[in-house]
Amino acid sequence: MRVIWKYKLDPVQGKTQSIMMPCWSNILDVQMQGSEPVLWALVDPSTPMEEREFLLVWTGEERDDLGDIGYIGTFQAGPVVWHLFEKFDELPF
Repeated sequence: MRVIWKYKLDPVQGKTQSIMMPCWSNILDVQMQGSEPVLWALVDPSTPMEEREFLLVWTGEERDDLGDIGYIGTFQAGPVVWHLFEKFDELPF
């Protein structure tokens, strides 16, 4: 059985964030919910858990570590525009 789970993000610029979620979870969206950035994923709770790495980047922020990442989405928090990426050891495509 699959269900949608919500994960709160830590809105710290350039900080990699680890989130434990069931294997093969499908990221659905990232948005502000109230005053907190939140990630939603379609998960199968019966599968083993895995650690996934995410990175929040501001518009205009220069980075050297944006190679093996996958774009998730963009959202606004007041005057700041954030872009969420998932980090991979190597790109899955």
